[in-house]
Amino acid sequence: MIDRSREPRGTRAETGVTSGPVVARNSDTEPLGLASWVLALYFVVEYSRIQDVIFPLQYMKLGLAAWAAGICALLFYRNHPFPREARPVVIFLGLMAAGIPFAQNPRVAFFTTLTVAQMLFSCTFLLMTATDSMKKLRFALWAFVAASTYQAFLGIKNGGVGIGYFVDENDLCMLAAMVAPIAYFLGATAEGWKARLVGFGLLFLSVLAGVASFSRGGFLAMVGTGGYLILRSPRRIATLLAITVALLLVYPLVPPAWYKEMATIETADQYGDTGETRLYMWGIAWHVYLDNPVVGVGPNNLGRHMAEFEDESTGHRSMWGRACHSIYFTLLAESGTVGTIVWLWMLLASVRVNALVARAVKRRAADPATARTKTLLKQRQLLGISRGLEASLIGFLVAGVFLTTNYYPNLWTLIGFMLATRLTLENDSDLAPLLTPAPAPEPTLHRVRA
Repeated sequence: MIDRSREPRGTRAETGVTSGPVVARNSDTEPLGLASWVLALYFVVEYSRIQDVIFPLQYMKLGLAAWAAGICALLFYRNHPFPREARPVVIFLGLMAAGIPFAQNPRVAFFTTLTVAQMLFSCTFLLMTATDSMKKLRFALWAFVAASTYQAFLGIKNGGVGIGYFVDENDLCMLAAMVAPIAYFLGATAEGWKARLVGFGLLFLSVLAGVASFSRGGFLAMVGTGGYLILRSPRRIATLLAITVALLLVYPLVPPAWYKEMATIETADQYGDTGETRLYMWGIAWHVYLDNPVVGVGPNNLGRHMAEFEDESTGHRSMWGRACHSIYFTLLAESGTVGTIVWLWMLLASVRVNALVARAVKRRAADPATARTKTLLKQRQLLGISRGLEASLIGFLVAGVFLTTNYYPNLWTLIGFMLATRLTLENDSDLAPLLTPAPAPEPTLHRVRA
């Protein structure tokens, strides 16, 4: 066993790496491999939902094909072990499965659990075990952003409405807020001007889709994402300039009705507003949690219990079968205290890995005078990706205050990408200098006078 207890900060010990030493290989000449193409297929199926647009594709069962290919890649073509951060993911899936027999609607709980399992085996587990180079990581990110931006295009075209998971304007705006920072950093750190233009173009479309959705919660997510992006960007002035240009381009396209809709945020707690209805739903979900505090009521079963705690004197229509429009209250009610703790463990473990990778890359900066050009480029790219993923998570968490997207693919995809940053740092040959401890300075010899 390799003893890494004495490794200096900024190397493998700091980033939590537990695998062996970096293998000397040329990461850029290696083929993408089966896992990368499975991920691309998954993003097209889950995010662009092209099978809902091209009708004959519905009979091809593309989601099932991506799931089968993902399992095949994990069983026969996996080059790296599962990281320890995969444990809470597996435990959370196990808790979902364990709650099926006790759910009021076991059929819904079963298919919800099956859907999450499909997301994990087709995407999350592949990202954390197979995305071991900057080439593969950026390919997966470009595929994710491109497929998601197709939803943005549909939202712009159809007045803020997407398809699939994102048919609701609020869900579409949440996706736009998540994609925008990743698109920005992919463009900002691209090698050629064409790739940069594409990245900034996707950023523009994401912002425009957020406007077209007329979503107040999504607007707050956009603000949170943009603010975090500026604060944490390695090049704040350039980032601020890019965001300003994007907003200036969008400004002439914003209808007056959008400003009127955003102004209603101040009165969202008044009766009849959807904001007030959400507050009422959150109160009901809290009572459901208090009635089932340990393991909750089971996956996607909160709506079956809402009617038990509603107050008919409030004048609201029946809450049976409805979502409570909050990730957090849904999590508490459906997963209980145990599931919520595991969910937080899963989230914080992934955030920690991503943050440690960014800190290691930033602290162990390659010397421009001696480092290879590719090392310097990939160093910037990995740091930008880490910051983009952090900002994307902010968008998800802020929008999640108002949306029930617990079983959407968004969070599971982000978790996989965050863990993939460490796998890339460990195994990309051009990033190896960032993991090599700097040589200790030679001691200064002083002549002793007789």
